[in-house]
Amino acid sequence: MPLLRLFLKPGIDKQNTEYGAEGGWVNGDYVRFRYGLPEKTGGWTDFGSIPVDLLGMATQVFTWIDLEGAPYVAVGTNKKVYAFYGGTWADITPIRRTVTGGAITFDTTS
Repeated sequence: MPLLRLFLKPGIDKQNTEYGAEGGWVNGDYVRFRYGLPEKTGGWTDFGSIPVDLLGMATQVFTWIDLEGAPYVAVGTNKKVYAFYGGTWADITPIRRTVTGGAITFDTTS
């Protein structure tokens, strides 16, 4: 039986029906296209559940891996910033202190 070369269009076509997107992809999960060919991506990593006692509404999530391969997650809310490392969540919001003008006193000597 001779081999037959297939010519598939890169990308996932969500505009047409399965019949309208003939010769292309209509659905996919964990896939990306490089040089016109599908390539499997790494997928997802479970960092555990996000605690419900985070203060504020989550607006940003940033993930990274350090040089030793340890995963980190930072979650920014409209009120605080939290980091996840080693199975625990920590509040890493910078401390803000406000002092009224009358309470500031200092002394100088020459």
